[in-house]
Amino acid sequence: MSGFVSLPSAADQPAPQPIPGDGFFPDVDLAALREGVRIDPTVTPVRLRDSALAAVLGIGQELAAWRKGQELAGIAKLEDVPNPRGPDKFGDLAWSTSLYLRAVASLTAADLADRVRDAGTTLAGHDRADELEGVAEVHRRNYRWAVNDLIGRPRSIIEAL
Repeated sequence: MSGFVSLPSAADQPAPQPIPGDGFFPDVDLAALREGVRIDPTVTPVRLRDSALAAVLGIGQELAAWRKGQELAGIAKLEDVPNPRGPDKFGDLAWSTSLYLRAVASLTAADLADRVRDAGTTLAGHDRADELEGVAEVHRRNYRWAVNDLIGRPRSIIEAL
């Protein structure tokens, strides 16, 4: 008996339904997210959706006060937030929407990379999980930078001693 298990590729799986936005934040297209951050095809649609939904909820909580300020200023949708540092749109996508979707994709990818290791992981799987720890940190950095860019906070705060 072989220990080989064949898993369907992402192309063989039905297209995941987007995570609907709430009126202010946009929908999150899970197929585009998967392709954009090159999520491994062995990640099931259910697992992808779970991680992306956690990212959407977490980012929504983090941006709640900022969002309230935008709404009090009369801005009803994220895409309508003016860019204080440049053009409001890049092609068909608003700068703010682009940053939000990048934050969601990066936080989703970080979560999935963190979840590679579990109790049933083989020695080779542990080696792969070790490799992905650095990848998860890069995704977390990209998430943090996207949120900071969106709300106008510096990417880094460096204190001289």
